[in-house]
Amino acid sequence: MLLINAVIVLLMFLLSRWSIGSGFLDYVNKSEQQRMTTLVDNLSDYYQQHGSFSALAEDGAWPRYVHRPRFIELEPPTPVIASKREPTHHRRERGAKYHLLDRDKRQIAGPSYKNIKSLLLIPIEVDEQTVGYLAFKQHKQIASRLDRLFIERQTANLVLIGGFLLLSAALLALLIAAQLVRPLKRMAVATQAMAAGDYQVRIAADSSEEIAALAMDINNLATSLEQNREARQHWIADIAHELRTPLAVVTGEIEAMIDGVRPSSRQGLESLKQEVWQLTRLVNDLRELANSDRGALEYHKLPMTVAEVVQQVCDSARGELEERAINLRLELSSSQQIWADEARMRQLFSNLMQNTLRYTDAPGKLWIKLYQQDDRLVIEWQDSSPGVSDEELPRLTERLYRVEQSRSRVEGGSGLGLSIVANICAAHEGRLSVQHSPLGGIAWRFSFKLIDEQ
Repeated sequence: MLLINAVIVLLMFLLSRWSIGSGFLDYVNKSEQQRMTTLVDNLSDYYQQHGSFSALAEDGAWPRYVHRPRFIELEPPTPVIASKREPTHHRRERGAKYHLLDRDKRQIAGPSYKNIKSLLLIPIEVDEQTVGYLAFKQHKQIASRLDRLFIERQTANLVLIGGFLLLSAALLALLIAAQLVRPLKRMAVATQAMAAGDYQVRIAADSSEEIAALAMDINNLATSLEQNREARQHWIADIAHELRTPLAVVTGEIEAMIDGVRPSSRQGLESLKQEVWQLTRLVNDLRELANSDRGALEYHKLPMTVAEVVQQVCDSARGELEERAINLRLELSSSQQIWADEARMRQLFSNLMQNTLRYTDAPGKLWIKLYQQDDRLVIEWQDSSPGVSDEELPRLTERLYRVEQSRSRVEGGSGLGLSIVANICAAHEGRLSVQHSPLGGIAWRFSFKLIDEQ
């Protein structure tokens, strides 16, 4: 910032100095041209009275006429007191600026010159006829001592002004740099700490609006990373726990059979098979969830009627619903279509059905309602008790989370089915909400954008 301001001040100084010099020189030349115009009018009157300029060619006549053009033709100047007379060399200097030429551009009076092209010629006219020319060599540089002194003083003032501006710019640059560098250094320290694994670091947002917004973004990033790390640690611990239990049961059963404590019977093998099946289902669900998290699940989206898929899932589970005394109520009033993968949508509703079958007390109720709301298709899935608390409600789609009173490994699931439901809904750009059901259980609400018929 200081360098930029220094360059700007230097450019301003150079341009101002050039502007003053050229402008003042132009002013001097314009002043001379104005004086020449007046002198041309006087010379025109002089020519009308005398019929020629020959008298002005006499020695000393031209400088005197230039000095007092209205009186030179009357009579020789009257002697006056010497102290009040203009010095002779001043009169000569004034006359030496101008050249009087005849109509053929030959010199009549004035100093000699080398090239007529270097002169500015103004015609002298009488009755619209050119009788001569008044010539003047324009200034190319400041020649007068007073004029040079004026330019030098203006240049000195510009130097003082430029120095003051440069000093002010330096102080301002230091102040702004201090305000910027201090929070940026804190951010650098914080990001280095986050890179080293410390996600509890926070930055005080006490600077300008933009710096404060950046600090808040870094704080939010640290919070998100900390939450993700804690969730990952909890998930790994939960996976280890879920895998260790069936493995411990299988190991205990096999060791009991080897030691002869338990006979190697069909019933024992069936128990082992049940535990292996539970383990296999958990591993498959983990793989399915990992694929859905990273978007590796394949989705072949085509126009699909959701009501047909819901009806098929309910028909497949009708026997289990009757066995568990769960009364099914269907209201599939909408036959509108959405863009979706039919297999994945069937998986979504199958997971919801399995969740209802596992955790709904008998006799129970299941109410599935499908209807259109504006440009979206809404599916409501409600079951009867048991319900969950307000604290547990938003955690139902968390991985490996199961309500504590329902953690039965024989009848319960892996705790991943509802997480897969949430991922499939998000992959179809759907909206999912979980609430308490009026029936006493849980109310799931999904909405998907309908296909535009146009």
